[in-house]
Amino acid sequence: MLSKTTFQDEGKTLPQKDISEAAQEVARRRKLDPTLLEMIRRWWQEKYRLPSNHELFQTSTVFDLLVDFWEDYYHRNALEAYRNEKGEIQFSNTGDELIDKWEKELADGKNPDYMEAFSEEEINRLNELRMRGTTKFGKSIPRPTTTLKQTADTVTEDALRQGLEDPAKRPFVYKRFSDPDPNE
Repeated sequence: MLSKTTFQDEGKTLPQKDISEAAQEVARRRKLDPTLLEMIRRWWQEKYRLPSNHELFQTSTVFDLLVDFWEDYYHRNALEAYRNEKGEIQFSNTGDELIDKWEKELADGKNPDYMEAFSEEEINRLNELRMRGTTKFGKSIPRPTTTLKQTADTVTEDALRQGLEDPAKRPFVYKRFSDPDPNE
């Protein structure tokens, strides 16, 4: 009982097709070029596992549906909530004024002074420990290190010298960059 007739979908007239072909064409169009309401309807159905003719969907305004969608999106993609106008992630309102200040400076293209997080006494203690660490073992640690590999290798060498690490017990995920790749 599939009759040939003309169907319309939101102002788009479909040529003479049977009802199954027309429904397939409407679904294809909605998938390939959905309207905002169609995208929100699909998201809502998947989230709530209810049909779009349900009273909760039918009584919601488009604005309420969009707010619900974006809340859900930012919940699943938390970092996206911190994107600024340039598309860069910039944390704000972290609850720590110093972190917020550093984030603003980074966003403005400046290099923050991270040492301001420490008191004068703490800075002196860090310098003392650094100096002791560079001479205690008879080897000067190159500072500043310029690559991640150099930093990782330096930390590993320090740990080995101090007896803090046993290379035989080292899990694969903590291998040094200079170690050969066992898969090669």
